[in-house]
Amino acid sequence: MTREDHREIALVLRMHAEVLEERVVASPFIVASELASSVAEYCRAQSLGYYPALEYFEKLDVLDADLIDAFHGILWFVTDMTGRELPHLLRKLAVDVRIGAIHPLALSIPAARPSHVNSLHELERHLTPDQVRVSVQLHGLADDMPLDEKGLRQHVAGVVKPLFDLVSLQDITTH
Repeated sequence: MTREDHREIALVLRMHAEVLEERVVASPFIVASELASSVAEYCRAQSLGYYPALEYFEKLDVLDADLIDAFHGILWFVTDMTGRELPHLLRKLAVDVRIGAIHPLALSIPAARPSHVNSLHELERHLTPDQVRVSVQLHGLADDMPLDEKGLRQHVAGVVKPLFDLVSLQDITTH
């Protein structure tokens, strides 16, 4: 049985390393490590006080093309798998699930700064192409579905567990 509640949520999901290792050729962690080293080296040589988004380096053509291809291949897999599988997983919680925008976090500007103590590690983590931000609309929530944020977070984390870790659940809006 369902009720008429609607929820809009923004999820940040991290695909399980085991899923990636089984299904992609290049290791996302090695790709991120190599990219981070190249980015950090370029920023150090140019005396930049921040790390620009990866697109900046792609436009300058200063990164290894095979590495960029591997990175984008992994990103494509993660976003495609998210778009295809997330609705099926979330249908345990709602009758109608609509997936909106899927944004790979690795394409955004890193929070890490060259002056940070662990900047290379932070940059590697940021450039690992395993996380996405996804907007989701849930319509016709199951009767046992909690409406509070904590309960919703626990339920969503439970149903996405086969493929993802729920990093965060944000922007909860009740209609």
